[in-house]
Amino acid sequence: MALGYVDNDNFEIFPHLIVAGILGTILSVIASYIHYKNMISKLEEIYKSKDKEYYADID
Repeated sequence: MALGYVDNDNFEIFPHLIVAGILGTILSVIASYIHYKNMISKLEEIYKSKDKEYYADID
C-alpha cells in the first residue's frame, strides 16, 4: 500500500490532507489577524481614555 492510498477505492487521501492543511493554515492566519486588530483597537481606546483622565487631573 502506497502512501496516502486506500486499498478498496484507490482513493487518494494525501492531496486532500495537504489541501486541508493549507486551508486550515490560511483560516488560522486570518483569525489571528482579526483578533490582533481587535486587540489593538481596544488597547488604543483604553490608552486614549487614560490620556483624557490624566490630562483632566493635571488641569
